[in-house]
Amino acid sequence: MKISLITPYFHGERTLDKLLSPLKSLDSVQRSQLEWIIVDDGSYDYSYQELEQKTKAIPEVRTIRLKKNYGPSYARNIGIEHARGEYLIFVDSDIHLTSNDFKTLIESKLDLIRKNDTLIFTAGLHAQSRCREDSIFTRYKTDYMNAIFAPYKDQRLPCTFLYGSLCGWNKALELRWPDALRFGEDTYLAQYVIAQHLSITFFGDIILHHAKNYTFTSFLLNDFKIPYYFALAYEDFREARGRNEKFSHVSSWQLTAIALSAPLLLLNIWPVSLCAFFMFLWSMANRPLYPYILKDRSFDKKAVNITLTLIDQWVMGLGIFFGLIHARFFDHQSQMRLRSLKH
Repeated sequence: MKISLITPYFHGERTLDKLLSPLKSLDSVQRSQLEWIIVDDGSYDYSYQELEQKTKAIPEVRTIRLKKNYGPSYARNIGIEHARGEYLIFVDSDIHLTSNDFKTLIESKLDLIRKNDTLIFTAGLHAQSRCREDSIFTRYKTDYMNAIFAPYKDQRLPCTFLYGSLCGWNKALELRWPDALRFGEDTYLAQYVIAQHLSITFFGDIILHHAKNYTFTSFLLNDFKIPYYFALAYEDFREARGRNEKFSHVSSWQLTAIALSAPLLLLNIWPVSLCAFFMFLWSMANRPLYPYILKDRSFDKKAVNITLTLIDQWVMGLGIFFGLIHARFFDHQSQMRLRSLKH
């Protein structure tokens, strides 16, 4: 049995040492069963030279260089084509696992995968940041990610997310990433997986340290784009999922409320009563988030989180709204996305 770790790498020299550091915690037998494929996705600085220099003394690491930047999906698919392992684990270059979490993943979690060839796993709980340099948007994003994954921590529910920064499956499943998408690829792939009547298992006891630091602009762009591609997946896989089946982590009325409330509230061109009605639906749709993003927070931090949640959900609502409009009336690339998943 061999495990292939696959990492898309673009200007990632700042986080490479932390990414690879858990390898030292494994013994020689464990390391012999492991290969780590790092695909440089067309870095145009000195990243690849530094990647080669830092990994040349690590026999478990293989590097591949792409001539130009294609995006993480394409880079991961290249890694799949070169992987010799029976099991694939995808870990982004800005993710750091502690030695204990890495050993848990490699030792105990792979036992679960061996027993179930169709098991697809993801891990998305983030360590609370203690870095003063992290922005309030980064700290909020950590709270938010932990909130949406919290219901799946005890593994009683099949997870409806696939967090691309750390996930994996048996190579025999022949899953590929949608390389027609450069963003929101994990959101899209998750819906494809569910449409195939496969389940996703969430490993809630593995904690991720994410090196990404959000600015206000990147925070807004991220939370518009991901729901936008979520909406594309909604349209592409609606028939495959069946009209009576709950779509992902929200029901139809929640999706409608989130999608319609944002433009109505932001544009302020509708009657106050109608806006209030959608505001109520929107609040109800997102009520599971509040206990988690407000837990163990001081009053001022609660105020910040409530404000960011309002902004965040409106932006996400706009993403869903425009994604649905695009997918329904203007999208001619659906089959291209589907082909990239199957070949």
